[in-house]
Amino acid sequence: MMSAISNILNDVQLRDSLIQLKQEKINIDNLELKDKLVSLLSHEDPKVRKSTAIILGQYNDMMAVLLQAYMKEETEYVKEAYLKGLETQDGLETFIDILKQIQSDLMSSDADKKHVSAQLKILNMIIIDHTDHDIKNINETHLPVDVLLTTLPNYQFLLENEVKSYPHKTVSQGMIVKTESIHELKKIKYYKDLLIPIGASLVEPNIDAIMTALSSSKLFTILERLYGEDIYYYKLVEVLREKNGSLITRLADAMQETFGERLLNVKKKQDFDIVVKEVKKGTVSLYIRINEKDKRYQYRKEVIASSMQPYIAAVLVKLFAPYITEDGSVYDPFCGVGTLLIERNRLANTKFSLGTDIFNDAIETAKKNTALTKYKINYVHKDCTRFTSDTLFDEILTDMPTLAQAKDEDSLKKTYASFFTHIKDLVRQDGYVGIYTLEAMEVARNLKANRNDLELVVDYPIKRGKNIYHFFVFKVK
Repeated sequence: MMSAISNILNDVQLRDSLIQLKQEKINIDNLELKDKLVSLLSHEDPKVRKSTAIILGQYNDMMAVLLQAYMKEETEYVKEAYLKGLETQDGLETFIDILKQIQSDLMSSDADKKHVSAQLKILNMIIIDHTDHDIKNINETHLPVDVLLTTLPNYQFLLENEVKSYPHKTVSQGMIVKTESIHELKKIKYYKDLLIPIGASLVEPNIDAIMTALSSSKLFTILERLYGEDIYYYKLVEVLREKNGSLITRLADAMQETFGERLLNVKKKQDFDIVVKEVKKGTVSLYIRINEKDKRYQYRKEVIASSMQPYIAAVLVKLFAPYITEDGSVYDPFCGVGTLLIERNRLANTKFSLGTDIFNDAIETAKKNTALTKYKINYVHKDCTRFTSDTLFDEILTDMPTLAQAKDEDSLKKTYASFFTHIKDLVRQDGYVGIYTLEAMEVARNLKANRNDLELVVDYPIKRGKNIYHFFVFKVK
């Protein structure tokens, strides 16, 4: 690095030396180098100016210098570098009005859209980070919009019971509901995502097709109904079978060129996401996903790697509802972070709830999550195959281990065999057992071995991606 600095100070091999220095963390106490770099912002070679601007960002007091140089710069592709230098500076609040004016000018600029977009990507984040920008809240009531509530395939009927007072229709992903208050829909427990169709559906995943669909869509009509007329901050999100980062990058640039006066692309503090979702292979649909906190499961502050998604727990508990005992006693032998037990208590009162798990981290997390609720649930760090109880439970409700979570196939088989044999010692006669599992063959094998003690009541197949899970309900004979 010393040779690079020496070259720069002596105007030797400037381009290569600056590139080398740009990749290193410089000594900011080197005032001679700092003064030289400031002078190079006026160099005739734009590539020299570009590298220099980025390097100067490592010094702490370059805001005014970089801004002044930006204003004087006539080469469009160099301007981005000044903003990159600025984004690392502290105290940019002092210049926020100037930066907002630059932003406004860029949004209405006739300059090369590629370079304008590159500048705005940086500038938008600078402004977001250095202002008291509040994420917009959706109006309590608004003109009608269509909302897609996604859920597990074939379990739309659980949603239908919740939305029967709204105009609605069943679709493959869940339920389309027309509403004048999204806030009311957000209380429903059985959906995964709340998405707002933009009106651009089943288009080819290329820039031209997506932009044509967006340009003729109801995007701004929907946004004005939800938030009122304004400038909106958004983030692009892809939900594709195969990731395609370049598509998202190019789409952001195209959207900046077409909608730049009203839509600002940012990486955080967005008002909403615009989701590019592959619904059918080879086609995508576009949705708005609002960026407001999901209040349905506020107790779920901590999770572990194998934690069940709370909406799935809510669905399972609802499916189990015909078999529960009011004020009954409930046991979850593989309780994890307690999500199933909490959702079971939310549906109906229990007189006693107990969860055990072989992993102490899961038990401690379950205790923390449950402490945020009104429910009294007991947790014990214990292997369920060694657990005994003086009194019999009315119900068992649990998420069984998968082969991926077990040490090996033999370990998994032993766990299932021991658990099934143990059920009759834990659950009263005519009590019920609900088991969520990916290992249907293990369940079938052990049900056969314990057919004198257990009767299969219902089997709910649940498709999740490429896998088929099952929720089995058994009655204890």
